[in-house]
Amino acid sequence: MSTDMFGNGFYDQYNRTRRYTRRLIELVNEGLFSAEEVVFAALNAMSEDEVKHMCEANDYQIFADDDEEDDITSDPRCHHDNDNDPDGPRQQG
Repeated sequence: MSTDMFGNGFYDQYNRTRRYTRRLIELVNEGLFSAEEVVFAALNAMSEDEVKHMCEANDYQIFADDDEEDDITSDPRCHHDNDNDPDGPRQQG
């Protein structure tokens, strides 16, 4: 079993498929990219609905019941000025 950043063989299921996913995980494991850097890039490439679906599918409880829409980040790495933009996510650059 391969040693990976998840420590549970997650990487092994991608050995034959998901070429870009596999390579990106390899580069994170090698230290070329940080996991944080890759997370922000992935989240910025995803629509708000995709992020919501990912959170729900993985049981990530990111909001208290009473403040679901109130806690908006001002982190400069988050590039979505308008998550409902009909043109989709903005590209960094």
